[in-house]
Amino acid sequence: MEKCNLLLDVVEGAHRRMAADAADRAVALDAVQIHMRGLQLPGRPVLEPGTEPARDAAGREIPRWTPQRVAEESLVSEVSALLRQTHDQTRALLYESERLVHYLPATLGRLRSGDISYEHAQVAVDQSAVLPDALLGEFEERVLKDAEWLSIEQLRRRAVRVRERLNPESITKRHTKAVAERYVRLKDTFDGMSFLDLLLPTDDAHAIFHRLTRMAKELRSADDGRTRAQLRADIAADLLIEGVTAAGLGNGVRATVHVTVPVMTLMGHSDEPGILDGTVPIDPETARRLAGTATGFTRLLVHPETGVVLSVGRDRYKVPAGLRKAVEIRDQTCRFFGCTQPATHDDVDHTHDWSFGGETNLNNLALLCRHSHRLKHETGWEVSQDSKGALHWISPAGRHYPTFPDARMNPPIPVPIRPKTKAQIKADLQALEPRPLSLDELWALPIPTDEIIPF
Repeated sequence: MEKCNLLLDVVEGAHRRMAADAADRAVALDAVQIHMRGLQLPGRPVLEPGTEPARDAAGREIPRWTPQRVAEESLVSEVSALLRQTHDQTRALLYESERLVHYLPATLGRLRSGDISYEHAQVAVDQSAVLPDALLGEFEERVLKDAEWLSIEQLRRRAVRVRERLNPESITKRHTKAVAERYVRLKDTFDGMSFLDLLLPTDDAHAIFHRLTRMAKELRSADDGRTRAQLRADIAADLLIEGVTAAGLGNGVRATVHVTVPVMTLMGHSDEPGILDGTVPIDPETARRLAGTATGFTRLLVHPETGVVLSVGRDRYKVPAGLRKAVEIRDQTCRFFGCTQPATHDDVDHTHDWSFGGETNLNNLALLCRHSHRLKHETGWEVSQDSKGALHWISPAGRHYPTFPDARMNPPIPVPIRPKTKAQIKADLQALEPRPLSLDELWALPIPTDEIIPF
């Protein structure tokens, strides 16, 4: 037991040091924000006379960012790249740092001493956000009492109660504001599964849940092995996919997505997963079913050994610009550091600006989401592209952050095979003629712009 206690002391010490380091990070990030706001950061050069300004999809001119916006976006992108975070995560971290340093000093002090974790501090930041500054001291005093003995969820529940008691604004007004922020959110997880979250008014959410529960009870039978939770999920999926709204909306709607299927998987000789929309692994059976029967999918075949894309199915070819399709297949998502916006919602950007002599070819094009696109054109970030499609970003602080195409897929899952005879090996070698091109040779091929081509 003595040894166990010594090990627990090590764990506790590390936990306290992590909390203290988080406090130091908050102070440093707040100082960075203050410093960056006072700098005159370089933006992109002004377009030469006679060149076209940036325009949106409707042809409207996109106004340039203000100096304040340039400073803000430069800060967020710099910290995002440094910490390997998304922009949203960085904005949240910068906001939490500012709140802790300037509005919640007692919480910051408890964090620095190691009495609470950063997750505890985040609870205080979140729950105090709606309170007037004059009430923050009382909020901290009530919430932080004996907080070192509370779990994160226990502290959250206490903070919610204290916030409700102190909040001068009625819950009716707050609820009206909150309803305006309702949303549906998709988050992919493991083993071909995803979360579909709906932020709704509480009464609507409970009504939906109870209706699903009631229908699950009615459908459950002795010979149906599904649990009530499984039935709820199945019923909800059936209603959303097959059902229609009161106005008849939703009937016949079909989405177009990409399914990447390794050749050996398609033939049933491998268990390598397919890839849905360039990011989500799906089981081989689902991949084969989608590739073989669904009419709303673009089918991609990849080489069983190299993983290089071999062809794009022609049955769903509708995009007139084959070059864009090639870029989408190569990049899959936005190519700014840390961004994962899907390819189908992104802009195709000239890495070397068209206005300054850049060409329209595969090695000068990359997918950028609208925000990253603006960031590139409005701030001090610089980017170049090499012959294999890698982008080399240089931050305003001079740090190098490379990003790489997603089309370089992992090798297939090995499957047991029987040893081949000499005659079979000879036949296989003959079947390989002409020799398949290497990846470097494939990249060197000229790219036509009027059709989709095999890589």
